[in-house]
Amino acid sequence: MKWYYADAGKSVGPIPEAEFLSLVQSGTIKGETLVWREGMATWQPYASVQAAGAGAEERDGSTPGVPAASQENAGAGSGAPSSAGFESVFDNATQGAGYISAEELLARDYDVQIQGSFRRSWELFSDRPGLTIGVTALIGLLLMIAGVIPYLGVLLSVFLTGPLIGGLSLFFIKRARGEAADVNDGFGGFGPKYWSLVLADIVPRILTFLCVLPLIAVAAGIFIPFFVAARQGGGMPDAAPVVLILVGGVVVLGCGLIALGLQTIWLFTIPLVVDKGVDFWTAMQLSRKVVMKHFWWTFLLLLLRLALFVIGTLCCLVGLLITAPWAAGAVAAYYQRVFGDLAPRQR
Repeated sequence: MKWYYADAGKSVGPIPEAEFLSLVQSGTIKGETLVWREGMATWQPYASVQAAGAGAEERDGSTPGVPAASQENAGAGSGAPSSAGFESVFDNATQGAGYISAEELLARDYDVQIQGSFRRSWELFSDRPGLTIGVTALIGLLLMIAGVIPYLGVLLSVFLTGPLIGGLSLFFIKRARGEAADVNDGFGGFGPKYWSLVLADIVPRILTFLCVLPLIAVAAGIFIPFFVAARQGGGMPDAAPVVLILVGGVVVLGCGLIALGLQTIWLFTIPLVVDKGVDFWTAMQLSRKVVMKHFWWTFLLLLLRLALFVIGTLCCLVGLLITAPWAAGAVAAYYQRVFGDLAPRQR
């Protein structure tokens, strides 16, 4: 059996099935790659073909005709789909083989699967623990090193955090999707999506700071008079410590809740950029609109992820080698369930 697949907007093939499967294993052919073989009515993403059974014949035993586009070349005996037919499908992927548009995604609801996401993540972790731990530890180590370098730490974090987290997200998303993934995917954020990933990390941080700024200003307005009075020799009222502790606690709690809430609605921003190829602002809006349908469940997912990080840290940091990839994989599995059939930006 001969196969064709899409690469940079062009049709590649025919290639034997053994070579085709080898390209799948190496990651050259991904779940969103458009493929075609004789018997298929049109080009389809490989993930859809795989789900249906790549080598399965039609239920009625018949073989569908070759697409009209490919019949133009029948006289030459090639049987290959024409470039015109391929481009038509490639440019309109939202119309075929299970892909949906952003509008269709927003118009539908989805099932919440928190427990299922963590279960799926654990299955993937158990399948290849060495690779999963290795990639997670490598990216985590690079993030830590970038943050502690004297004088340059802040600058390096700005330019490296988004792409590194994006690469780690891509690794886990591909695994959740059933695709081949390796350490190279951990650096998948360093490419055409680099600047969008940088902004996908920085902009939510800036907006979060601006949202908590009023609380900080109110706290400063309460704290400053007490300290001014103390410096002028008048001393602080007896109730001052209690007031300051209460105000400080409310401010810290309020800032924390605001930050967690915003982190929840933008949880899928970086995954959408690195996986679907959308710009950072579109990803932020799409993540927010989808999450708001089930905000509290997504908030729970985020809290459970943070809890795993805390547990791993308390276990002498060694526990992070297990809890960190488990948490990252759960978010990727949840993302795949909600956004998996969203049409990627092909160009």
